[in-house]
Amino acid sequence: PNAYLTLSAAGTHVITFTGSDGVNSVSDTMTVTVNASPPPPSNPFALSDAYFWADGGGSRATWNPSTGVINVLQSGQPYQVNLSWPVVVTAGITKTVTFSCVGGGNTVEVVLKEAGGGNISVYASGVVNCDGNKTVTLTSAQTNQAALLAFNFGKAVETYALGDINAQ
Repeated sequence: PNAYLTLSAAGTHVITFTGSDGVNSVSDTMTVTVNASPPPPSNPFALSDAYFWADGGGSRATWNPSTGVINVLQSGQPYQVNLSWPVVVTAGITKTVTFSCVGGGNTVEVVLKEAGGGNISVYASGVVNCDGNKTVTLTSAQTNQAALLAFNFGKAVETYALGDINAQ
C-alpha cells in the first residue's frame, strides 16, 4: 500500500512511519522541512522607481515618490509633467494598466511611447479623468522596442495623487 502526506504549514516536521503485519512492527522517523512560499514579485511600476520630468523644471512641478503626490505649480502645455518606467513592447502587445488617481477631475494621459529624446513616437495612449480607480488598455503595433510606460499630467495647476499602479 501507498501512504501520502500533505504538509501545508512551513517549518520543520518530524514524521514517524510505522508498519505492521499484525505480528511484527517496525518504525522509522523522518524530518521534513517545508519552506515558506516566496514573496510575490515586486511591482516594476513602484512609485519610488519612476522617472520624473517636468517641462520647465522644478519651478513648474514637484514630485514626492513616497506619497505619490505631484504638485503642478504652473499651468502650461497639456501634459507637461511626466512619470515613466521602462518596458519592452512587441507587435500587438496589450498592456492593461490599473491605477488609482485623484486630481480634481483633471485628466491623466497613460502612454506607451518610444524611449529616448527628440521627436518621440507614441505607440499607444489613453486619457482618463483622474478621479478614482482607473483601467486603461494600450495596444502597441511596434516590434521589440525599448519603450516607456508613462503617466502625463499638468493641463492645469493641480495636486494629483497617484498610487497602486499595475500593468499586465
